[in-house]
Amino acid sequence: MTAARIGERRELGLLLALVAATVVVWALAPTYPNYDTYFHLNWGRQLLHGTAPTFKAYAAPTEHPLFVLMAALAGLFGRSGERVIVLGTLLCWVALVYGTFR
Repeated sequence: MTAARIGERRELGLLLALVAATVVVWALAPTYPNYDTYFHLNWGRQLLHGTAPTFKAYAAPTEHPLFVLMAALAGLFGRSGERVIVLGTLLCWVALVYGTFR
């Protein structure tokens, strides 16, 4: 086995360990979305119910279409959608760290 192949395996192992550690910390620590995320979850649930999201609300955050879509997918999990969107955000952070490393 070449040195490059060994390096790739170590890198993959490190990535999997980082993903596993992130999931374990998420599962053990109580986490909650922030103010903006709750708005996006509501907008995503409105999409799931077949209605157009109502973006006009007092002190509503700026809407981000991809995050509304992600919130709609998290909304499929019902009340657990809050935790699912936090996990999705943490895994996106892991992907950003890995991409920066590469």
